[in-house]
Amino acid sequence: MNDIYKLYHNDFGIAFKWKDGHLKDTKKIQLIFRNAGLSITKRQLNQLLECTYDILENTDLCDDCKSNDSCKALLLETPTPMVSFAMSYIEIKNMKDLLKGTLFQIEMDTLLKKNKMN
Repeated sequence: MNDIYKLYHNDFGIAFKWKDGHLKDTKKIQLIFRNAGLSITKRQLNQLLECTYDILENTDLCDDCKSNDSCKALLLETPTPMVSFAMSYIEIKNMKDLLKGTLFQIEMDTLLKKNKMN
């Protein structure tokens, strides 16, 4: 874990960047959740967050589906047209938290660096 900079994590997943000098792309954010991993840009991270908002605001689910983590009734589209994830309502909410927390940390790091406080 010494070769990563953790941006944010929750019970659902983790977001991090590879530290400089590592063989991986240090400009992209690594998003790991369930059995999946995405290597995406900040722009794509924002797009994915918008997808979570869209699906949570525009999908009518019964109360049972909203409280049952095994009901994978929602299809979360991603910025990559060939990739989407079947998720439960609870997982989508956890994904939204993971994305918002990650973007907050990125913005905070940028602000601190800009003001030479980091």
